[in-house]
Amino acid sequence: MKYILMFTLAMVVTLSGNAQMGKVYTAYGHLQEQQLDKAKAAIDEATTHEKSKDHPKTWLYRGQIYALIQAHRSTEGQFKDLDDQALEKAYASFLRCKELDQKGSFEKDIAKGLDDCRRGYFTEAAAALNGGDYPKAHELFKKTVEVSDLIEFSDTNSYFYGGQSAYLAEDYKGAIALLTRACDLKMKQGECWNLLASAHWFNGDTLGWKNTVEKGAELYPEYGGLITQLASYYVINQKYPEAKEVLHKAIEKFPDNEELCYNLGVVYDNLEEVDNAKTYYEKAIAMKPDYFDAIYNLGAMYYNYGVRIQNGANDIKDVKAYNKEKAKADETFKSALVYFEQAYALDPNDRNVLVSLQQIYTRLGKKDKLAEIEQRL
Repeated sequence: MKYILMFTLAMVVTLSGNAQMGKVYTAYGHLQEQQLDKAKAAIDEATTHEKSKDHPKTWLYRGQIYALIQAHRSTEGQFKDLDDQALEKAYASFLRCKELDQKGSFEKDIAKGLDDCRRGYFTEAAAALNGGDYPKAHELFKKTVEVSDLIEFSDTNSYFYGGQSAYLAEDYKGAIALLTRACDLKMKQGECWNLLASAHWFNGDTLGWKNTVEKGAELYPEYGGLITQLASYYVINQKYPEAKEVLHKAIEKFPDNEELCYNLGVVYDNLEEVDNAKTYYEKAIAMKPDYFDAIYNLGAMYYNYGVRIQNGANDIKDVKAYNKEKAKADETFKSALVYFEQAYALDPNDRNVLVSLQQIYTRLGKKDKLAEIEQRL
């Protein structure tokens, strides 16, 4: 009788264990029949029971079930509202299966499941980026990269767009981390180096900015954004001849690029070559009639030129000669006024424009106009 009791007890334990693994197989059956609500209920129960919670097959099926729920979420399918954390649960399940699968029996299934998760994260990341939720997009692209690294998949798109998302979210350190990898993989080439350089700049790393601009311009000498940044580097460091050379070469290749013409105008402006600066500012405006910066800079250039003429006139003792130079200065101020008023029409709230108009109306004695501007200051 003693042996019979022990045998009966053993049978009960075995049947109980098989019953719990039965939940796993039940879940799998529902999965095959696309009955995801029933599959989810069965597999969730199986993952909590002592006899099945540490079996790799339990977590493999759980990952597959939640991955399919996520697919319904992405395509507005029947079970799209079954679980709003389906992707995260699928990913966690495949990781748990990988951890438990000591013999590697499910290696290929795990790899496929993780790749499904990678695609899922990329889809959500792209939607967030296109929807303007840049912090969310950055986090999701990072997750995509994490999964890609796990399955040894070179996901260059995620590096670039993840870096772009971080940049747009003003997380410049995050942008640098991902864009550096994208550049190493030659993703988006000149565009990638240009964005990486900008991220270094806004992160306050001027040395990193300089090195990235120079390296990028060396690799992709025809990319306009890098040429502009290289010219900006020269301008910031007052290396105007170098900036002028770079921009002239660039304009030969891209004669219809208003930004390059504008920047060459800035270089000539700093060299106090008024006629040359005017030529390139006006070229930029001809291509883009509402180019505020070019219009304002033309006004500022003529104003500063007028001040230099006026200051020179103040040292002249001969009245006739003084009046001649004074008249020349006034004409120059009038030229400046034309551009300042155009800039004002484009942006009547820009403080630099308002202050400039205040100064020039004062110099030219236009009291009515001056009163109008001073009310806005």
